[in-house]
Amino acid sequence: MRADQKTCLTCAKPLTPLQALTGSLCGSAACAWKYKTVPERERCDVCGRVLTTAEFARQTCSSEACNRVSLVDRPIARKRTRFQRLQASLSAWRDECAGTIDIKDASSFTVTLVPHNVARDCALPESRREALRDHLTSVTRKAIALLQVAAADGNAAHSASQSSSDLPSRSPWPEPPSHELSAVMGNACIACRGACCSAGGEHAYITTDTIIRYLAAHPDCTEEQIVQAYLSHLVSRTMDPGCIYQHVSGCVLPREMRAATCNHYYCDELRVFQNNQADNSRMHAFFVPIDHGHVEQGVFAAPNFVQIVRADNFRPPTTL
Repeated sequence: MRADQKTCLTCAKPLTPLQALTGSLCGSAACAWKYKTVPERERCDVCGRVLTTAEFARQTCSSEACNRVSLVDRPIARKRTRFQRLQASLSAWRDECAGTIDIKDASSFTVTLVPHNVARDCALPESRREALRDHLTSVTRKAIALLQVAAADGNAAHSASQSSSDLPSRSPWPEPPSHELSAVMGNACIACRGACCSAGGEHAYITTDTIIRYLAAHPDCTEEQIVQAYLSHLVSRTMDPGCIYQHVSGCVLPREMRAATCNHYYCDELRVFQNNQADNSRMHAFFVPIDHGHVEQGVFAAPNFVQIVRADNFRPPTTL
């Protein structure tokens, strides 16, 4: 039987060309009677085929096409519909807020959803500090050893580049945004509270390459001095869960000491916003940090302009 051969929805017998054109059942009266009397819930909710006992629990027949519709196509369509409803609701809220703060062209502020980190602020435990010390000691020792081997080989730059796990040659970063666009997007990161930092833990994304770059700027530093330099920037409070350098006010580690990941990464939502601003002609955004459908605030952002609005009067669609 061909893969595209239609079969009877009751007995699964291949249909003749005429039967396939005029209906979905074979000519058997028994099949017609059974299909008519079987409750709707006992039929495949995609193609209508009568389900076997094994198929009944998942409400679809065993065909690959029906499973793809049920498990992939329909969930994607539902997610897209929910997102469109939310976008429409947020656009209406943006327009309402714009009227209260004298923004004339509200539609020029692109509604851009970003994550919202709900981690709590807490005292930094000594155990996390010691875990960071252990990690720094390990990656610093490896970095120094790699540079020593490279120096002995007389090819430091090449050997160092091969040692890193986050160099551009291995994980190319997208084109960085312009200074103005970066400033606009930075408002989204502030409102988000660093969701992308939450996996930093006690390693803070610091690798041997991070230390190699630090040594390039401080070539006379010893292992202990490097470790102490990084430890010196810890503060008494951090976010849990989160990166050990993550404070409610932002990252406490100087940018030049951070890992390449921290300096170059933007979430997918901000990358989409960046790509849509290719000509940098109108860098206006209405950033909305959201967590499981919950919205606390919105941020109107443009070069030299930022305005935060509370979400007290915003009600997301009930279907979310």
